[in-house]
Amino acid sequence: MSKEAEKKIGGGEKNTVFLVAVALIPVFFVAGLWAGSVFLGEQETTPVGEEEHLITATLIIDYGDGNITSFENVTTNATTVLDLLLYCSAKDMGNYTVEMSYWPQYDSYLVESINGYRNGDGNKYWEYTVNGELPMVGANKYVLHDGDVVEWKFGEMTF
Repeated sequence: MSKEAEKKIGGGEKNTVFLVAVALIPVFFVAGLWAGSVFLGEQETTPVGEEEHLITATLIIDYGDGNITSFENVTTNATTVLDLLLYCSAKDMGNYTVEMSYWPQYDSYLVESINGYRNGDGNKYWEYTVNGELPMVGANKYVLHDGDVVEWKFGEMTF
């Protein structure tokens, strides 16, 4: 083999090693980000100059049999009616269960059960109102505002 051919082969190997090294840089970068989030824990941060969006709202759950649970003036970063319901269900607050199903055609959730009271039992169903009004969107679509009063009622449908 001629010296010129050896130079071409040698140069090709160096180029291949260089290209492989360059291709691996993004892989190691992503792996480092993943490892950092796993070992250091993911932390939610608020951008500099912005405050976390907190609201104060009231949640009322009327089981339709005389049992009513209220969470008055709850300060939370919940953004939707469903978020507030789930937030208040925590052990240190209400300690109740919520079951729901996702309806992809509406990109929305339907609350099926709260604390064992299931849709269809006794021909009753869960529906919610905000400030006395019946929204026509899923609970995960209705955005809360400061001072809102949300009531979930288990009863015969009103619409």
